[in-house]
Amino acid sequence: MKTDKYVPIDTQLKNWKTKTPHDDVLKFLMLKRNKPNRMKESTYALQKLQIEKIHRDFPSLRLYGFHKEAKKYAIEKWNVYSEDYERPIGLPDAYIFDESGVFIIEIENHSRLTDTRIDNYYTWWQQIDGIQYVPLYLMEFNRFGEFQRDVIKESFDERPSTEILNECCTNT
Repeated sequence: MKTDKYVPIDTQLKNWKTKTPHDDVLKFLMLKRNKPNRMKESTYALQKLQIEKIHRDFPSLRLYGFHKEAKKYAIEKWNVYSEDYERPIGLPDAYIFDESGVFIIEIENHSRLTDTRIDNYYTWWQQIDGIQYVPLYLMEFNRFGEFQRDVIKESFDERPSTEILNECCTNT
């Protein structure tokens, strides 16, 4: 006999495998609809606003599914063997994989960018870059969703990272 189980909406949202950047933002906002007790109201509102702003400025950035996309691109685009691929340590706040490079976005208000996290991203990138040249852009945004600085810009392109990222987001 089959019984229906009640699955809470938060569990359904966490398990939602988004396919588009728009769905990523929708999932993020739905998960953030209830403020945790430990968080100040201003911090909570700022987290939602910064994601909306970054998505508005760079509409192709993804928020979820980083590990799956990283492996897919490493195997399909950069000829990394599946058994040789090592999963990166850590999750970025936003990302995009494009022909012109790997863009990893860290937002100051979500998680702090430590030397260890930078080293983990760099080590992961070197695995791919050792097989085929792939530009890496590790960009930090402030708590208001504004570009702050390039932490890593491993590219021969002299243009600002935001301009290159904007071009990637409009081409996809």
